[in-house]
Amino acid sequence: MMLPVKGEVVFWTLRETEVERARLERIFEECGLPKEWMPSSVRGRKAFREALRAVERMERDLLVRKILEDEERIVYGFVREVPDTRDLELEYDNVDAIIFHKDDQTISFKVGARTDVRGLFEKYLVTYTSDDLRRMLVDILVNRLGALTLRETGGVYFVPAPQREWLDKIEDMVERVSGRLYRIEVVDREKTGPSLFAIWYAGAKEEVVRAIEDLERIAERMVEGDVPSRTLASKIKEVRALREKVEMYIDLFEFKAEELRSLVAKLDETARRMLGA
Repeated sequence: MMLPVKGEVVFWTLRETEVERARLERIFEECGLPKEWMPSSVRGRKAFREALRAVERMERDLLVRKILEDEERIVYGFVREVPDTRDLELEYDNVDAIIFHKDDQTISFKVGARTDVRGLFEKYLVTYTSDDLRRMLVDILVNRLGALTLRETGGVYFVPAPQREWLDKIEDMVERVSGRLYRIEVVDREKTGPSLFAIWYAGAKEEVVRAIEDLERIAERMVEGDVPSRTLASKIKEVRALREKVEMYIDLFEFKAEELRSLVAKLDETARRMLGA
């Protein structure tokens, strides 16, 4: 007899890869994934940091050292390390300095000897790295699909059965960015449900309690008229997603979880009271 599948344990490998935003948008569209699940657009400061890292990887004898950071700019210097084999010394040649301007997210150079770095900066303004893709996958699994983190350090997740249809699309997407998604079915055995439920329950309870506390703080601020409508709408959206996630897991594991249901009811009542304020 085939045992029902409770969900899947998933983890992945990603090669060191870079993907332009336009290409990732096409991949998401072709795989049937919502574009709002993509990473946010790359900010200038991150592109600046990635450009400097690329320079260090490409030129081992070029040192990249921070000179200054204040409210307006970040400045790094390029220094060439030159061995002097006759006097057995190291000489250092100041090549150039690159300046990131915080106000308009642009870069400039002190003497212009390394303006080629501008091309790297512009590249990384529209390019995601492997680290960006890893963070994206964690966000999709945990925040979009309600997956459980099975290790404290992350990297291994349980995706509940109602979300399995998304895994096929995510697997396709991961392969297209030079990675691989590993999937292991979790069937309904005697110890499976209680073990997974125990992992989920404590974290879910804390999450609901925090959400109630957040709503109550917002309600206090609403009395003073200090809450933008966008903030309230965003928080209510989070509450609804949390409630759906809790109900999905309670149904999945077929446990009563009365205490948690009571907390969710309190969460709903707090949200309704705020909307009626």
